[in-house]
Amino acid sequence: MDLRDLEYFLAVSRAKSVTLAARRVHAAQPTLSHALARLERELGERLLERKARAPLRLTDAGELVAARARQALSAVTALKDDLSALRGQVGGNLRIAAIQSLSATLLPGVLATLAREYPVQSSRACARWLRKASRGPSRRGRADVGLLAGAPRSSLRGAQRQGTVRRSRCVALMRRTDPLARSKTLRVARLAQRELVLVPDGTFLSDIGHEASSAPAFRPTCA
Repeated sequence: MDLRDLEYFLAVSRAKSVTLAARRVHAAQPTLSHALARLERELGERLLERKARAPLRLTDAGELVAARARQALSAVTALKDDLSALRGQVGGNLRIAAIQSLSATLLPGVLATLAREYPVQSSRACARWLRKASRGPSRRGRADVGLLAGAPRSSLRGAQRQGTVRRSRCVALMRRTDPLARSKTLRVARLAQRELVLVPDGTFLSDIGHEASSAPAFRPTCA
């Protein structure tokens, strides 16, 4: 069984759409469709309920496979971390989880080496690592410090907030020749009917964007 097939299956189960899942994992839609078909054929079970004009739903077998797939992928990740530690690639007493924008703009010199050892995490993952670190003495694989953007207070229960490092505005990027480029402020409704490139799902900033797009006058089309 291919672990990538399990990753694609979990992506589809979360997105409830092969098209949306393919966009999120940056793969072609047929690639995910073939992976799902291969997985169902190998397991001999139908994992998804497919109905016209309705989100995909997991079957009972699909629910079971999704739970086991998450465990399997987590175990593989833990194994890689353990082997890295065995090779001496993990060390030090301070573990930092940072979103990509802050790593690029605020700490580029300090994080240049760190980024090779610890992959950049989403804001949700950073908050999750901080919460787990506060629950007990065993903190292996958790974060001691987190740099987040747009995190609601509810996501940081159990963590101590030290203050604001930097304040940033949400902006829309466009060509200089675009008529909207002359505006100093911009209502999101004016972006309706435009093809947009948005912040990836799984971040608090994406939640802010989706909340703004929930207004009746604004239904974004993603590129």
